[in-house]
Amino acid sequence: MLLAVAGLGVAGAATFEEREILIRDPNNNAVRIKLTTNPENGSAGIEIYDRQGRRRIVLGTRADDDLPGLFYFDQNGNSKRQDND
Repeated sequence: MLLAVAGLGVAGAATFEEREILIRDPNNNAVRIKLTTNPENGSAGIEIYDRQGRRRIVLGTRADDDLPGLFYFDQNGNSKRQDND
């Protein structure tokens, strides 16, 4: 996967920043996937966006106990959370 992401960076479809990787839609340059880490609380996650730029899925670790959390968003931004309690 890292090689694929690196290849996207070379092709101009991904940007690498200090604590995030952005993968953009080649047609409209909108962010489609964002991988992030939070240095303040240690959480990490991946967000997936639709073609209109709306966040649709978030998968990450919770800051307080590193348990995974999964969020689904409908087209209106309403979420349903699935996590491991």
